[in-house]
Amino acid sequence: MPKPQYSQKFRDSWLQDPDLKEWLQAVESTTGQVAKCKFCGTILRSHYGDLKTHALSKKHQQNRKVITKQPKLTFKKESTDNKKKDEARVALFTAMHTSYEQLII
Repeated sequence: MPKPQYSQKFRDSWLQDPDLKEWLQAVESTTGQVAKCKFCGTILRSHYGDLKTHALSKKHQQNRKVITKQPKLTFKKESTDNKKKDEARVALFTAMHTSYEQLII
């Protein structure tokens, strides 16, 4: 009797693999988690060999070069303190400059 064939599942340890962690991403699908390439946008089977083969493919190498050459944009995170102060200023201005009769109507 032949051995039963087991379906491969995505492993979170692959996200730590030095050869894969730069581009590998886990994506939910109807069959569970599958692998996706951040550079190519390709959905891959959850087989370690397929992931290694994709990393060496011509398409992946070209996309990797293009993406790594692009400068990364950094955004300054807005502090919540300034946002709260600004909202308080608007509320105070509205309260001081709005007629009482307008609020009743």
